[in-house]
Amino acid sequence: MKKFLLHTLVLVCIFFSFKQQDSFAVTLQGKVLYDTLLTPVTSGYVKAVKINPITFALTKIDSANVAGDGTYILSNVTANDTVYLMAFPLTSLDYVPVYYPGTTNWLIGASTIITTTSQSNLDIKVRKLYNSSFPGTITGSVVYSNQGLPLAGAIVYLKTPFGVLKSFAITNSDGTYTIPNVGEGEYSLTANRIAFNNNNVFGLIMDYNFGTNLANQNFNLQQTVSVSQISSTIPNKYNLYQNYPNPFNPTTKIKFDIQKSGFAKLSVYDMQGKLVKDLLNEAVPAGSFEVSFDAKELSSGIYYYKMEVGGVVITKKMMLVK
Repeated sequence: MKKFLLHTLVLVCIFFSFKQQDSFAVTLQGKVLYDTLLTPVTSGYVKAVKINPITFALTKIDSANVAGDGTYILSNVTANDTVYLMAFPLTSLDYVPVYYPGTTNWLIGASTIITTTSQSNLDIKVRKLYNSSFPGTITGSVVYSNQGLPLAGAIVYLKTPFGVLKSFAITNSDGTYTIPNVGEGEYSLTANRIAFNNNNVFGLIMDYNFGTNLANQNFNLQQTVSVSQISSTIPNKYNLYQNYPNPFNPTTKIKFDIQKSGFAKLSVYDMQGKLVKDLLNEAVPAGSFEVSFDAKELSSGIYYYKMEVGGVVITKKMMLVK
């Protein structure tokens, strides 16, 4: 009986040990600063978000208000994950949302944070808006795919012809948006969302003689890289398969197996070892996956693709023939 109780106690301890390990969190902290004078922002909030590489859904991991001295502390961020940090204002007349360390374009300059440990000095530089309250508005929607599915969480930036940011809006769950405080003049719009290519509209004219709303300014964003989970069955080992077709022109597919949920990276390199493209750089669940690689902008030649996951590195060769 004592032996049985001892074994039961050991199993319970192991169970709770795993539960604590699974729920382990790290802290990310820093300051939000205006990018010109580097003075602290006095309001707003910061979010840690991650992208599901399969569904492209954007998930909030943690959020925190910006204190009066510009500091923020995210104290409940999932450990051993990959996240983006984003800073948001409380009013559309203060500054525009940016990605860490300080860009409005996630494709250029945005850095992911790998949360293996707590980190500090993650300062985010935002762009102050020099605008006033105007009656003008711009409305529309942001969708993706051929089916026109609504895309939530996309940021639509309003700029002058010289690239000066004037206002913004964030799409709702139905993909719609409304940009406020639009004065008379000429503008452009840029729709931006993690995991999607940007899209632009140029030459918009706001003239109050014809009304104060420019409607139906719609966007259809294209996914940057399409990763599909083709099986949820847990493989018995990590594996990277030969691309097919091979040789190819200009697209090919790469299949890989993930034995254990965790951070995975799949990248393409040229013959000189220079990085061409990251096809995957996220935490993924266990299972089998397939990713499409489009090389239409590359020249013919030999390329290498490498998978790094769970301490395993696998490299294979492929040939582009145009």
